Amino acid sequence: MSTRMKALTALGAVAMLIAACSSGGGTAAPSASTAAPSASTVAPSAAANEKIKVTLLTKATGGFWDAMIAGAKQYETDHPNDVELTTNA
Repeated sequence: MSTRMKALTALGAVAMLIAACSSGGGTAAPSASTAAPSASTVAPSAAANEKIKVTLLTKATGGFWDAMIAGAKQYETDHPNDVELTTNA
């Protein structure tokens, strides 16, 4: 295993550890009395009507990146009111 791969693996492990430790505490599932309100009881906000702007800047080539861009474009096609996509590809 190359040094670069070892460093990348260690970095990934540290990122997962930080994410797991900063999750906010308890491990128990919320009870019915503390569950989040359903979507029907939450008033829509002004931000809910805005499109999410996503820009994909890919400097690498290959099957993975082509698939990622194709998937993003398909999502934009399926959700035209939710996402505004720009790419450099």
